[in-house]
Amino acid sequence: LCQVSHDILVIWDPSAYSTMSSTLSVQDQPVAALDLPLDVWCNSLSFVLFSTDCCERLAPVNSFFLRLPGQVLSWKGASILLSPRDIEDIDGVSRFEQFVPKMHLCSRAFVNFQDSQVGPQRLAAQRCFALLVRQFSQITGLCLRNWCLFEKHGLPLLARNLPKLRHLELSGCDQISSYDAMIPVFREHPTLLSLRATFVPRASAGRSFSLAAPHTLMALGFVNFADSDALAVLLSRCKLQHLWLSASGVFADGMTRVISTAAQNLLTLSLPSTVSEEQCLAVANCSSMLELICRMRVGSPAFGSGVLANAGFEVLPGSQGVVVRRKGSKATLAPNHALWAPYTQSHDELLPQGSLRKHGSTKLTAPPRSSTKFAPSVYKTQTALRPAVTVVHEELAAAVAARQRRQRQ
Repeated sequence: LCQVSHDILVIWDPSAYSTMSSTLSVQDQPVAALDLPLDVWCNSLSFVLFSTDCCERLAPVNSFFLRLPGQVLSWKGASILLSPRDIEDIDGVSRFEQFVPKMHLCSRAFVNFQDSQVGPQRLAAQRCFALLVRQFSQITGLCLRNWCLFEKHGLPLLARNLPKLRHLELSGCDQISSYDAMIPVFREHPTLLSLRATFVPRASAGRSFSLAAPHTLMALGFVNFADSDALAVLLSRCKLQHLWLSASGVFADGMTRVISTAAQNLLTLSLPSTVSEEQCLAVANCSSMLELICRMRVGSPAFGSGVLANAGFEVLPGSQGVVVRRKGSKATLAPNHALWAPYTQSHDELLPQGSLRKHGSTKLTAPPRSSTKFAPSVYKTQTALRPAVTVVHEELAAAVAARQRRQRQ
């Protein structure tokens, strides 16, 4: 018995298949569940569907489940994943061209354009992102990875679309040439809550960038401020809880004072690699709410073994020695291995069971190729169907629990 959409109960009894005749093909076997309306089945599957590979896992159940992913409601409110496999050109057609129009009611998207910088993959990635931002009008969170042409082909589209966008994460993409390039995104998304991006080391954020930042912004990284005045303007406009300065940036004179006086709500803070442990402590004293401090430098003595240890901080386990945590806090690294993330599941955790991925890694690996056609000999007996149904049942329960945790946050 699994709770779906808070008030819908769906009973899935795999044992019912034992009474079915083995002479029936899998595609002709009826659904062993309550006779529910189509929209109820779609709502329940929105907890399970998150990639095009999920459709292949549902196809062997029967023809009814084969058709469900084609319903728009099956993707409503879902977190979806577009992998490098989805932009591959097969007989002149890419998978995303078939599925993205069906997914336009999803609420969050993880997109990986790894190895798409040359050849047909390059144009396919551009078409995919253009279709995505124009179709996904309901999306609130976008995590884009490994697209080296984002600033040229993606940033202009992003500034004109996705009106409900609240969280934007750019990881492994090309470094943005200037901070002013983000100002159109700020203007068109006045309710943006978090921005994570990387900029070229020589660039610096001035007053124009700080003045354009939405008042709602509560998480920002990774930024190299031109001076303490630009930082002060930003902190006066935004009640930041997560501030991550660029590791290669300059910690200008007066920034310690600015952070100490204007950042009382900080929970996590990342400082440039040139900052000393004594400076970290001075900044840490700005807020009793501060839980995690990061400094991207490994050396001797180890970070967190000096004055920070005496001030009640400890090295965070699993942080490779670059993050300290206030003693007594239960804060940990986010699923993307950052100090914080707007989601509780990383993109590789969304991959179906049995796909080729390394647990705990943020590197996305495309699952092995498989055909949507299933040989009848594989499903000759009714007992062969039970594992597939059981796996879908277990993934449904896990997905329901994950979405309820996100909704409580």
